[in-house]
Amino acid sequence: MMFHGEDGSKKKKQKKKNDPNAPKRAMFGFMFFSNMERHNVKRENPGIAFTDVGRVLGEKWKKMSEEEKEPYEAKARQDKNATRMKLLATRTPNP
Repeated sequence: MMFHGEDGSKKKKQKKKNDPNAPKRAMFGFMFFSNMERHNVKRENPGIAFTDVGRVLGEKWKKMSEEEKEPYEAKARQDKNATRMKLLATRTPNP
């Protein structure tokens, strides 16, 4: 998105600088599932393309019931809480 200044010239929006010490974003349940199952998908489908691995994992995830997804969702909730605590720790000034 470009912004026009008073003189009609285009100005870029200033990008917010990221804190290098900030924790990474929390993972979703699907990401935990993907990390656990990626090796199995590659073993079952030798020579499968990277994009196809993601597609197969997505299809498996969609077919899973809520009960089957629960262990991965529980890990995601734990990761979210841990990430939130790390973020609060990095934002509070040290005396």
